[in-house]
Amino acid sequence: MQQYLVTLEATDPSAPLSREAVQRELRLPAGWRVVEAIPAAAPGVRAVGELFAYVLLLWPAVIGLFELGSQGWQLWLRIAAAIWLLLMHLTAYRGRGGRYLANSLLMLSGCVAGFWWTHPGPWMYLWLVVILIGLYAAVRGVLRA
Repeated sequence: MQQYLVTLEATDPSAPLSREAVQRELRLPAGWRVVEAIPAAAPGVRAVGELFAYVLLLWPAVIGLFELGSQGWQLWLRIAAAIWLLLMHLTAYRGRGGRYLANSLLMLSGCVAGFWWTHPGPWMYLWLVVILIGLYAAVRGVLRA
């Protein structure tokens, strides 16, 4: 089965668009039909999703570096977490988010490390505020880019 992706752009914002309207208005060759017509997501939405996916994949490994011991199997898990962090940060630099997203993730990983290093204590709240502001700035940055 052959599939084709067709991108449509409205020249008039009030123009209605549905699967039936596309089927009716397009002159398709015999044997072809429109299967689905879904609106495309804004380009920034994917980048924001990518940001939070990286956060979910990186921060447990950052915490694991602090919590795991330096003997036996915990040492091997600690090494695996460090390699995971290195590879994920390198992947972020090569990903579609570019240097801005990767630098934001690197800075936020450092803030999570600072939070965990000062836990429990009053300074951890300062790191938490910095993490939240950093996440907000990263989301704004990827939406602007």
